[in-house]
Amino acid sequence: MKNDISILLLEDDDDLREQLSDALHEEGYQVEAVGSGQDAVRAAGSQSFDLVLTDIRMPGIDGLEALRQVRDQQPQVRSLVLTGYSSEADSVRAIQLGVGEYLKKPFRLDAFLQAVGRLVTQKREQDLQNELQSALLLTARSAMDKLIRLLPGNQHWSAAGATAQRLALQLGRSRLAAEQLSVAALAAALGESAPEILEHLPPSLRQTASTGLALAQGQMGEEETAGPDAELVGFSLCQAGERPTDSFPENLRQVWKQASHGAPAEVRRHQGLLSLARGLEEGGDLASARSAYDQVLQDTPHSHEGLEAWLGQARLAARQGLGEELRRAAEGAFRLGSQLGPVAAEESALEAGLLLAPSKTPEGRACLERIASDSEAGSLARLALAHFYAAPTEVHASVERLLTPAGQEFFVRALAWLPAALLELQLKQPEAVLERACRRLARDGPGRFVELARGAADARLRALAVRFLSGEEQLREFLGDPDAEVRRAATLSLEQSQGRPGPPQLRLYSFGTFSVHLGEERVPEKLWRSINVRWVLARLAAARGKPIPTETLVDEFWPEEGEAGRKNLYWATSVLRRCLTPAHWPGDLDWVERTQQGLRLNPELPCWHDLDVFLEGLSGNTRQDSEQIMQSLRRVLGVYRGSYLEGCYMEWALQLRTQCERQVLEAARQLATLSLSLQRYPDCIEACSRLLELDSCCQEAYQMSMQAHTAISRPEESLRLYETAKKMLHRELGMEPSINLLREQQRALLAIP
Repeated sequence: MKNDISILLLEDDDDLREQLSDALHEEGYQVEAVGSGQDAVRAAGSQSFDLVLTDIRMPGIDGLEALRQVRDQQPQVRSLVLTGYSSEADSVRAIQLGVGEYLKKPFRLDAFLQAVGRLVTQKREQDLQNELQSALLLTARSAMDKLIRLLPGNQHWSAAGATAQRLALQLGRSRLAAEQLSVAALAAALGESAPEILEHLPPSLRQTASTGLALAQGQMGEEETAGPDAELVGFSLCQAGERPTDSFPENLRQVWKQASHGAPAEVRRHQGLLSLARGLEEGGDLASARSAYDQVLQDTPHSHEGLEAWLGQARLAARQGLGEELRRAAEGAFRLGSQLGPVAAEESALEAGLLLAPSKTPEGRACLERIASDSEAGSLARLALAHFYAAPTEVHASVERLLTPAGQEFFVRALAWLPAALLELQLKQPEAVLERACRRLARDGPGRFVELARGAADARLRALAVRFLSGEEQLREFLGDPDAEVRRAATLSLEQSQGRPGPPQLRLYSFGTFSVHLGEERVPEKLWRSINVRWVLARLAAARGKPIPTETLVDEFWPEEGEAGRKNLYWATSVLRRCLTPAHWPGDLDWVERTQQGLRLNPELPCWHDLDVFLEGLSGNTRQDSEQIMQSLRRVLGVYRGSYLEGCYMEWALQLRTQCERQVLEAARQLATLSLSLQRYPDCIEACSRLLELDSCCQEAYQMSMQAHTAISRPEESLRLYETAKKMLHRELGMEPSINLLREQQRALLAIP
């Protein structure tokens, strides 16, 4: 049981540090021993610890300051202070930091180990208590959520719980504290219609919920004060009920402004941070996005989440023009991707190469040249090499590949430079495939074509860019252009299009934080009048073109409301249409289509949905050869960025979420098994790594990964995996490794020279 406890030991006396470290190792603890406060803080940034054992007096950052900085990163860590001399000020600081144990030097070794043992016991008891409370809170939240949907006219309050949890996590509260505040917010919401609900809460939550409800209703007296928890609950109620929040503290409103871009309330903190970082990046809050990516790298530096964090930091640096920071992040992404496996290596090389290519750096060219596969990624890399580095390559086949359904997402990645590249190619040698690609790009990112039409040095390029514009307002701008060729192009395009722009592609991301994009632009959060409007869109998209009866939608979103539920659905679809239909579109374009069978998304309009890619990748396996099956399974894993529709607790979403979680595990297992059977060991290792990120106790994944490592003469890594499996199985399931794992351990031992 002790080998799952990780200890950070900070002691500047080399002899004593070694002695204490050896004693802890003999007891079965995992120990990271360092000799300076700076090293301790650095270690806490790259791995998590259960206990910190520290001296006080030492050069540089002293032990208590190091403990404070470690606590900033890992608030739940417990501590033991060892010192030969301490002042009254040191004692006060130790008390303020909540030091768990205090030992004065000299001390006996058995007393030291007993103090550590007491801290370990306290931690285990607290963990057990937290797990029990978390399970009870989850049950309470589910029951309250269902009860809210049964009360007439109160369905919008169901968002209050998710809002409170999201805010709490953004403010740095623990997962358990966030869950408690979520329950308090739901209870307060119910308290408006059923005040007796509040009486069933524990006293502390009852006070928080009652005060929060009074704040939301504006019934707090001037002489009364509310704590931060009650303010957070009141603010969540106002947000859910679309009430003014001006009376709440500015810092709370600012935090919500950041969190509203999409911070999920999932229990896996690093996945939540990654989703939050993506939302902040898309919302333009680059400083907060950088902090969130930093934290992901600290939490899980050697995972696929860590790779996404490196790439996110590289994108931020590129947007801010930070060349040195961009090179550092791109190098980090490329290095980690190469370690994770072939697919991750290709992904990191492509994105790093595309970010570095505009500066025409040798590093960017090297990254792009690493992608030799005949895939969408390889096609885009070849186009980038031709455009930025004038590399001789066959580009027309690459363009054709990107026009396939699987290549649609790669167009989005290249909207900044691909229009100019294709227009230049079209000038040199006009071809139908280039024409189709330009029209696709102009549909989804007309702004880039307008920029080229205004600013390109070559008048022929400007005129060609105008040819692909279709908006009347855009085209009329060029009717008075000084260049006759540009004027002719604008006149011809205006006559052909009659000022009717084609609809941009609707892109829906349902895995992780739900986000909606029209062309290159994300639909602003402020346009969604209610959380239910977003969920209605997700529900229609999940039906994959099949109409959903209005009675079904009313029953799922507004049960027990009868005619009022129908009115709510009509209102939600009206708001949805306004969100997805810009003012300059003609009236006959409508994303939500009403049929005799019910409502559906219009199948005639261009839509890309990550759930469609996910399910299509699973369905085609029986009709493909091994290589095609592997490509399909990789695509499945590639679009799965987190649980389906995080933050939605409706029955239909929960069922689909459970189904997708089961399917992605099976897809990762199939990919690992197939790769192992084909003796493609790096692919097998990468698939097993992804499987273990999804299910840390999957013994089959450990076994296959150990087989692959041993096969490529890396038995030491096989043994490391065995120890990880043993620790994880014992901690999570209370069981020992299987016979198959023991057999792989013995094979690895025999393979060591």
